[in-house]
Amino acid sequence: MQAMANVTRIANENNIKGRGRCAPEGLNCTLSGSAKGIRAFCQGLRDWDATFNETDFKVHGCAS
Repeated sequence: MQAMANVTRIANENNIKGRGRCAPEGLNCTLSGSAKGIRAFCQGLRDWDATFNETDFKVHGCAS
């Protein structure tokens, strides 16, 4: 529950919307937001937990 609360907080801080599943095996999300917001969300996950430093985030349609 704490992990989902942290992911939700990071998403809210960056105005990210969408769906996410949080399980012991990992995190799976389909999200939308501005390019800046999506990048900040990914960085927020890395800042929160070093596990995400090795994550290959799949980002589509995210212009500079």
